[in-house]
Amino acid sequence: MDNKSEDKAKMKPNTTKLFLDDKIFPYEVFTRTLDPLYENNELWHIVRTYEEFADFINDNGLPAIISLDHDLAPEHMLDSDA
Repeated sequence: MDNKSEDKAKMKPNTTKLFLDDKIFPYEVFTRTLDPLYENNELWHIVRTYEEFADFINDNGLPAIISLDHDLAPEHMLDSDA
C-alpha cells in the first residue's frame, strides 16, 4: 500500500456501531422507539456480555456509537469501597 492509500485509510470515518444487550437485538429497539438508528441489525456488532464488550473494544478500539442495555448486571459495576 502506498502512502496516499494509507492516508485515505486513516481518514476513513469510524462508522462502527456496538450493541451490548443480553437478550434483544437492535431491531427490537427500533420497534419500540422507531429510532432509525436501530432499524438494521446488520449494521451493528452485537455482544451479549461485558467480556465480549471489553474484548471487542480491546481488539477494535472505540466504536463511533455504543448502545448499552438499560439493566446491566450489578456484578460488572465497581464496588464503592474500591
